[in-house]
Amino acid sequence: MRHCVCGQARLCGTAAGIGGAKTEDPYKTAGSIDIQKLFISDKVQLYLKNLTGMNIQKVFAPVKTPLNVPRYEFMTDEQLQQAIDKANRRAEEKLQMPPVLRERKPCEEVLAKDPEIQGFDSSTYIFTDISYGYPDRERIIAVREPNGLLRTANWEEREQMLNTYFTTKGRQFSMPKMFEPQYLQPILEKHQYSFVLDRACVQFEPDSPDYIRVTHTTYDHIDASRKFTDLRSTRHFGPLVFYLVIQENVDNLLIDMILREMIADASNLLQLYYYIHKRPYTESQLRDPENEEDTLQLIRVFVEKDSKKRSHLELALQTYKESKSRKQEVQQGLSAAQGLH
Repeated sequence: MRHCVCGQARLCGTAAGIGGAKTEDPYKTAGSIDIQKLFISDKVQLYLKNLTGMNIQKVFAPVKTPLNVPRYEFMTDEQLQQAIDKANRRAEEKLQMPPVLRERKPCEEVLAKDPEIQGFDSSTYIFTDISYGYPDRERIIAVREPNGLLRTANWEEREQMLNTYFTTKGRQFSMPKMFEPQYLQPILEKHQYSFVLDRACVQFEPDSPDYIRVTHTTYDHIDASRKFTDLRSTRHFGPLVFYLVIQENVDNLLIDMILREMIADASNLLQLYYYIHKRPYTESQLRDPENEEDTLQLIRVFVEKDSKKRSHLELALQTYKESKSRKQEVQQGLSAAQGLH
């Protein structure tokens, strides 16, 4: 295979711009749920950011780096506040969620058939536009096959050529072995979720079938093992929650929130769930619950109408109520004891 450079531009289509047969998977075809529009909508983004949280210690957790001499600074109260504000802005940048896109469609298009040059050369030629300033998706990459067929490059050929001329830092020329199913599963068994997802963001485009496969496999493993805390306060928690909501599979996450007494998060989760999956019987409950009792009522509605693990959720609710009752008794005892002195 040989490749040449040229200077013409053409848009290579994605799933959003090419029609196709409807399927039930919203990550492949825009049907009743348009995941791309939903994910970037202001309301969904607000819910996901609230659910992600911002644990500064986790966002700026130590990483292995060469030892350096410590640096100290004396600051006024104003300078300290400015430093804190700067750190919060950096944390928000680090928590920026990867995009959620539908799986792209094939982008090959026949440009010409020239049988008269068939057999002229046994090599396949790839012509790549390396003109400055064009987005990668609008850069023409054409292929001339030995049989005389001239066509646009497929996705694999495009990525190989783009990685040759416009290298992305950290992206390997071929898919790392770790993303192959037989190697991915042992990594997930070690609960190295952030490592897998960070590496997938570098290696793949967000509409790549491999990116969607790897991330969804990771999300399913997290849900099965209930290791949700591993991704909280990371940029991957929002897409994880969005995936579980789209799949109508939030029971484990909701149970985890109730047992951790994260009732405000449970409220955000169910409001997001019913914002995407409209239900007529939730209209009276979806008025931004302002107190705990309203949230518990919304949870009870979900348990009764939409839960797939009703008994588990009922047990979690009962455990939460008992825990809250014990804490109230302890607090009342402390207040009474303090009143004696």
